[in-house]
Amino acid sequence: MGLGDRRRVVLTAAKLAVIVAERGDAELAGRLWGAIESEQTSRPVRQWENDRQKLEALVLRVDGPAFVRARTEGRLLSIAEAAGFEMAPAG
Repeated sequence: MGLGDRRRVVLTAAKLAVIVAERGDAELAGRLWGAIESEQTSRPVRQWENDRQKLEALVLRVDGPAFVRARTEGRLLSIAEAAGFEMAPAG
């Protein structure tokens, strides 16, 4: 995945986290946000900081025990796994 693709994946996942947070799904929002944090920790995502603070503030509106637990779990997942997308084997 190229640098532009990585940023796009992170930004799309963050926007999805905002949507599910606004719908009250603290677990999915937390899982996604944890995976995003893990992705940016493994290797910085260029130009992500411009959007991160604004989107994070929206996601953190559902903060609570379920969100915190799912966020911790999400840090162990890829963004695709956190979103519920399983990669099918090639072939």
